Amino acid sequence: MAPLEGSLFLSNPLELPVEQQSSRLQVESLQWLAAFPYLEYLSMGNADLEKVSDWLQVVNMLPSLLESHLRGCGLQSLPQSISSINFTLLLVLDFSLNGFDSLIPSWLSNVSGLSILNISSNSLYGTILDAFANIYSLQELDLSSNQWIEGPLPTGLGNLTNFHTLSLSGNNVTSEIPKAFGNLCNLRTNLESLYLSGNDLLGGNVPYSLGGLKNLKSINLVDCSFWVSIPDSTRNLSSLKILDLQYNQMNESILESIGKLSKLLSLDLSNNIWDSTLALEVHSDWVPPFKLWYVDLHNIYIGPRFSKRLQTQDEIQFLNLNNFGIFDTIPHGFWNSCSNIINLILFGNKLYKQVPHFQIHPLVVYINLSSNNFEGPLALFFSNLIHIYLNDNMFSGPIPKNIGELLPRLFYLDLSSNFVDKKIPLSIGMLQILGALSLDVSRNRLFGNLPTWIGESLPLLFRLNLRSNFFNLAHNELSGGIPPCLGNFSEGDKMFISSTYKQMLVVSKGRNYLYESTLYLIHCKDLSSNNLSGEIPDTITSFPGLIILNLNGIFGPIPASLSSLNFLSYLNLSFNNLFGKISRGSQFQTLNDPSIYQGNSLLCDEAEPGHATLTDDGTNQLLLYVIMAVGFVVGFWGVCGTLIVKTLWRIVYFRMFDNLKDKIYIFVMVKGISHLQRKLGRRS
Repeated sequence: MAPLEGSLFLSNPLELPVEQQSSRLQVESLQWLAAFPYLEYLSMGNADLEKVSDWLQVVNMLPSLLESHLRGCGLQSLPQSISSINFTLLLVLDFSLNGFDSLIPSWLSNVSGLSILNISSNSLYGTILDAFANIYSLQELDLSSNQWIEGPLPTGLGNLTNFHTLSLSGNNVTSEIPKAFGNLCNLRTNLESLYLSGNDLLGGNVPYSLGGLKNLKSINLVDCSFWVSIPDSTRNLSSLKILDLQYNQMNESILESIGKLSKLLSLDLSNNIWDSTLALEVHSDWVPPFKLWYVDLHNIYIGPRFSKRLQTQDEIQFLNLNNFGIFDTIPHGFWNSCSNIINLILFGNKLYKQVPHFQIHPLVVYINLSSNNFEGPLALFFSNLIHIYLNDNMFSGPIPKNIGELLPRLFYLDLSSNFVDKKIPLSIGMLQILGALSLDVSRNRLFGNLPTWIGESLPLLFRLNLRSNFFNLAHNELSGGIPPCLGNFSEGDKMFISSTYKQMLVVSKGRNYLYESTLYLIHCKDLSSNNLSGEIPDTITSFPGLIILNLNGIFGPIPASLSSLNFLSYLNLSFNNLFGKISRGSQFQTLNDPSIYQGNSLLCDEAEPGHATLTDDGTNQLLLYVIMAVGFVVGFWGVCGTLIVKTLWRIVYFRMFDNLKDKIYIFVMVKGISHLQRKLGRRS
């Protein structure tokens, strides 16, 4: 076809920036591409091409095409054959994130000039084509996240002279890494990135041949069913920067070969089953030659002592030692080496003693020291923190009065299960972006008035104490009235869940419930077991869900607006000083448990005729107690008082009892002797 006026020439790419648009571009035909026979670069990522059935035939009619990017276009059909291949100049082919559900088509191996092939995140199945080994120009092959690609790795891939990136993660590859891959070290360009995570590579060992890939910079073998050890040959990976072996079953030693990797920056060995005796078979005076940026060793139980070698890693930005099995104090040398840390995770160990004031990176965003035995004052001296978890420790003392100035960027604060005392500081109201605040559960004894600024100054507040949409200040010594501004939590009605909030323990209806997958459904306001007083504000009804106010000193009527809560599943107002009528309209009809109102003797139930009301029961019970008390007082003093005042009456009274005693004695003796005589007479 002769080029039309306005046709695109070699230097003119066609790129539709639909990935940045809020709505997808709907395309029903690609026949218009025939007007651009000299097109070299085609990018339509995220455009909706689901209705275009002949897309491959149209793209194949562009003989000058060098790159084709059709990522996330909703394509459903990947033809298994093409009569003739016209895009012979094609270098880059990206069909990732579509809906292909078929075998890997054989015609792909006939695009002989291809350097980058990406058909990841589809539903392709079958084996990896051996013919890929014939594409000698191939540099990157990405077949990851197809789930059903299976079988062995083609041995011929090890002979590709330009090959540097292989990604097969998230498939079902079931063989060892071919020994031929080690041959790449002898070729002009060597494999630099190897991603095989989520496959079931048989054989148990990380292949010894892996050490032949001397130019390898990144290796990902996560969840590959390796169960023995890291081979000695690993020491030959002199260019390695990223090593990720998490979620395997390795149980033998981390050999000194890892200690030879001088360029290593990222190390992730988490979720294996190493123990403290086999973890580090190195000399005691060994000093790591590398300077790590990223270290994740959680859930491998290497403790009980805190490794002194971590003190040499003063460039670490991310450190995760969660459930590391440490029962020790943290050396001061470690705190001194934390100046570059941005994310620090030490929770789930048994670390103890105080957390000293140490220098940390100005961009630090996340610190988790929870579930340890740290003590002393709260470690709240990191000015740029966004998330901080100090819960389940033994921190004591007050929350700093200037916490709002110390942590102006704070979004999540968890101080639960400590020995925090005194009042909630006013400066927390300065934290305008605070999204979650936890100041309670056991071992916190906060007291004082419930701050009136909570609903006014913290409009983004999602939870007060537990996870997500749960407002809880229960079991403290808070006093004063319930601030009307509690109803201002506009975010409380929204669903908010992220990886930060994984589970929550909620006490509801007298039972403990652990919420995980359904956490986003929780709506609760719990102010029970405090010393709150005053009336229930109408604004509290703007919050749907559970309302728990029992064991306080609240007085006044129950707001009629409570009956308007359509999602109210549980209400507990027991043991307060409430009075007036209980509405039986709307949602209150479902609250049939009388115990939720008990301990409020002046409450009156709008019951049906003939039904006993709470007022009748309460009044009758009170009247009975009064009569019993009056009767006891009158009877006691009526008798005892007279005997004390009248001497003659006292003498006559006690003489009467003496005579009565004598008569009873004589009567008993006569009856006893008479009974004995009759018994002896019968025996005679």
